[in-house]
Amino acid sequence: MATNNINKYLFALGSFVIVIYLASNTSNEHNEIVANSDNSINTDFNQIDDSDFSTSLKELDNSTEYSSDELYEENNKDENESFEPKIKKSIPTINSIKIAKQIDIDEKSETYRDPINSYKTITTLDKNVIKDINYYPEFYVWTSINTELVDLKTTKEMSNEQNVYEFNPTNLSITVSCNNQIIANKDFQINAKTPRWREWIKIDLDPFESESILGQWNIKIVDIENKEILESRSFNFNKEFNPDEIKQTAQVLD
Repeated sequence: MATNNINKYLFALGSFVIVIYLASNTSNEHNEIVANSDNSINTDFNQIDDSDFSTSLKELDNSTEYSSDELYEENNKDENESFEPKIKKSIPTINSIKIAKQIDIDEKSETYRDPINSYKTITTLDKNVIKDINYYPEFYVWTSINTELVDLKTTKEMSNEQNVYEFNPTNLSITVSCNNQIIANKDFQINAKTPRWREWIKIDLDPFESESILGQWNIKIVDIENKEILESRSFNFNKEFNPDEIKQTAQVLD
């Protein structure tokens, strides 16, 4: 009976040893397979040929080569650009244009530099609305201009640490014409930021024959720097001249 128990014990022990041995051999074989596969992958990656690329290494080297002259030109170009004036300038806006019989030139007056006695505003929302004027023998073309958004300074970068500012006033021109003939022109500067810069030009009608000044007149305000038309408006001059006015005009022309 004791002999049978010993045999069973030896059989169980032998079976355990065999299982351990087989498991150990299987693990070693798996590690060898993984190692071999890693080696084969590394070998494949190392075997990349130049022909695998659309651009050869030699062509790539040539495409990234710069001569010393080219590098100097690029650097010199950047330096020159940094010294160019940088102007951030918005255009002025025209508040209104008025045809006035007179302008108040009394510095102590509350209406100083404004139209007085009689005037008509010709800048309406509808440009097709044409006002009639009959002021004679002279009238004034008056305008109000907003320059609050206009940058009157030019920034010139001298270096990364220093900026130089140069004053740059706005230059405008006002032209008055009658029946496509220029009657008067005035260039002027705006050197301040203000919501209401006032400017005017006097139109003397004495030198002209009465019939020649009848009809459509045009007023054009232009930014001289960029030739942009800021405003262009028209009005009609209609007047019935009496004999004395016609005679006076003829005498002036003589």
